Amino acid sequence: AACCWVGGGGGGGEDPLLATVYGMEVGVNARDWNEEHQSCRELPRGGARERGVADRTLFKVACDFHDAAARGAAAVVDRCVPPLNPMDPEGAHMYVYNSIFFSYAAEGREAAAAAAAGGAADDSLGEQATYASANQDLDGVVRLARTETAGLHTLATAVVDYRGFRVVAQSIVPGILQCEHQRTLVHGAAEPGGRRLLFHEGLHARLAAAAAALHMRPHTVVDGEGTEHPAVAPAECKGILGSDGRTYLMDMVRVTPRDPNCPPPPP
Repeated sequence: AACCWVGGGGGGGEDPLLATVYGMEVGVNARDWNEEHQSCRELPRGGARERGVADRTLFKVACDFHDAAARGAAAVVDRCVPPLNPMDPEGAHMYVYNSIFFSYAAEGREAAAAAAAGGAADDSLGEQATYASANQDLDGVVRLARTETAGLHTLATAVVDYRGFRVVAQSIVPGILQCEHQRTLVHGAAEPGGRRLLFHEGLHARLAAAAAALHMRPHTVVDGEGTEHPAVAPAECKGILGSDGRTYLMDMVRVTPRDPNCPPPPP
């Protein structure tokens, strides 16, 4: 069923109690979206029959996840879900609902933090940057997932526009809510701005295989301490070790950088 973005009330004879659960099944254990997503991606794809079964299973899980993400995003924007970090600025709030992690677009969080610190923000460009950032992150997830590189895991991700807000919905990395983020980070920028970079040789090798399929050129990055690290992905791309033993990639906004051969159209 479609979610109405104009008002909170529904028509017909719908039960108002059930209408406020935003897609969560009452009396049923919440689904583990991440495990379902990863299990589908790890199904054998040796022949046409196996690939067909795997693709149909993945499509079914993806449709269910997108429906739950859309309804959960409506709950977040309608302020029916308490944030995990209520003391932070509203644009930086993060939420968990129906076993899905919700947050506002990355550029929106940064703009809110800058405004809270007294910094000036360009409103004319802020909204465009917010939408572009979420789009590019989703595009990076899709492109890396399509390489089907063994041992390279991405999260189930959806971008939802609701009542003028852009909400990013992701499956939850196992164990990340029970421990500190820095303890689970094994690859990528450990501090904002790339001042300190972590390097995981095994993950780098898997990233290199995916980068070859995406025609991404290997390069070298230098952190704030002057240490050089081989890389095939942007420094902002992070590798997170989950409690299930899988390594997940996050923050893939710059996996597909801007092409200098295609300048923007004139105003």
